[in-house]
Parts: sequence; structure tokens; C-alpha cells
Amino acid sequence: MRVFSVVASVAVLVGIAVIIARNWPSNAVWASLATPSSLRSAALAGGLIAASILVRGVRWHGQLRGAVEAPMGRMLAGFAWCFVVVITLPLRLGEAARVLWARRVHGDSGHVAGALIAERLTDLLALAALAGFAALVVPDSGPGLVVGGGIVLAISLGMFAVASVFSTPLSTWVANFANRPRLRGRVGPILSRASNGLATIAPGSAIRMLGLGLIAWILNAAAITVFLIEIIPGLPWPTGVAVLVSVNLAALVNVVPANVGLYHSAAIVALLANSVPFDQALVAATGLHALSILTIFIVGGMAKIYLARFGQRIWDVV
Repeated sequence: MRVFSVVASVAVLVGIAVIIARNWPSNAVWASLATPSSLRSAALAGGLIAASILVRGVRWHGQLRGAVEAPMGRMLAGFAWCFVVVITLPLRLGEAARVLWARRVHGDSGHVAGALIAERLTDLLALAALAGFAALVVPDSGPGLVVGGGIVLAISLGMFAVASVFSTPLSTWVANFANRPRLRGRVGPILSRASNGLATIAPGSAIRMLGLGLIAWILNAAAITVFLIEIIPGLPWPTGVAVLVSVNLAALVNVVPANVGLYHSAAIVALLANSVPFDQALVAATGLHALSILTIFIVGGMAKIYLARFGQRIWDVV
């Protein structure tokens, strides 16, 4: 699967390079990123991205309550720094950062691994729900788009409800499976603790998980929309949701650091589908990606400086 991802990504990157070389935007289009109004919009969008990271960190703190004994501030800082590691390392290797960070603060790394799976499932279904809602309210949308949006919204919320209801039985099954004699050595205890992390989307906490996930995605969509409408006047706000969905689907095939190239292609495809000219789409995608990376690194850098108070060296990865 990794080999396929690498080959597919290289092919996409080569194709993007050829298309960009043949359709390079004029200097006037690039200059639209540096106007005073564009910079103000970029600052606002960066603030919204930072807020979405904070909301995700608050949700993560709730998932790990009792498994990682760390104050709220240290937990949020650790989450923000791990976010930097995730986008920096290729092939999604950075996903292990939060598990390793939990070990560093003497937390339950097995629980963290299970909570990470629950978080990813929640994020996927929350994003699908937001996309379905956006399709329902697109101005002048046809009946096909409305019906499709309604189906996506219903399926995503229904799947989350099913996952929530069955998370506790699944957690119990995993715990019982881990107690088998052959697994009682090293693997069994890890699976048993991971089952507790899976249960963080149980009915008792499901609404909180889904609600915070939706808020985080809405903040991200708002950041994209604020940035895009300044560069591309008249762009309808659901386009921001389309770009958000597209770039996050592209993130599933993360081969190069920060998903350079694939992020651009995904954003460009979403913008072209909304009748944005290619040169404007390329400039908007490039500026949006740069803004996202810069914001994540600023927030993560501030978090790293804060973590230094607890003995973590600046050059430590986690």
C-alpha cells in the first residue's frame, strides 16, 4: 500500500508540474496575495486555523482524562507540537507522535493509540456531515445536489451514532480478546488499554466529541473561505467547504512533508469545479497552503517553548 501511495503521488506531482509550467500565472495574479486587504484576510484566517487547533486540543484533553495526568496547558501544548510533527514527517509517520509524547509524560500510550483511532473516525464523519450540510444550502443548487447532500449528511450522522453505540461492546470485546493466554505477554496489555481509548466515543461523550469536531472543521472552513473570497471575489462560501474536504482527502496519501503538491492539486480541483480560472486557483491554493503551514508552525513553536518549562528540550522531536 505504501509503494502504491508513493508511485501515485509521484505521478500526480509530475502531472502538476507539467500543468503549472504550461499555465504559469502572471505577476499580477501573484500580486493579489500581497495587497493590504489580502494580508488582513490572511491574518484573520490564520487566527481561525489557530483556534481550530485549540478546539482539537481541548477535545484531545477530554479523551485522555485519567490516562495522561498532565495539566490542561501542557496537554494543549503537546497536542499543538505533535501537530507540527504530523505535517512534517512523510507517509503519516507523524501519527505516532502523540503516542510517544504520552509515554514521555508517563501516560498510558495504549489508551492514546485507541483514542487516536476514535478521533480520526470522528473527524472523518464530522467532515462528511459538514460537506453534506454545505451541499444542502448551496445557492441555486439543483435537486441532485440537495438529495446527495442530504444522503451524505444522514449517512455520516447515522454512522457516527452506530459507532458510538457499538464502541463500548467493541471495547469490551477487544479487552476480552487481549486476555487470551497467548496475548498476555506484551501485546495483550497494550490492546486492553487501547480498548479504553476506543470507548471515548461511547454515548456518554459522543455529543461532545462530535460537537467539538464540527466546531474545529467549521473554523477551518471559515479560514479557507475568508482567505479565498479576498483573492477570488464573489466566491460562494460552500466552496471553502469543498476545498476543505478535497485537501483532507488528499492528506490520506501523505508522501512528502506537508503534502506539498497533492494539497495544491486537491485545492485546485475543488476550485476548478466551482468555475475558478486555473491561474487564480493555483495562486489561491499556494497562498492557502503556505498560510496553513505558517500558522501551524507558529502555534507549534510557541507550544514547544512552553514545553521547555517542563524539561523538554527544544530540539526533541516529541
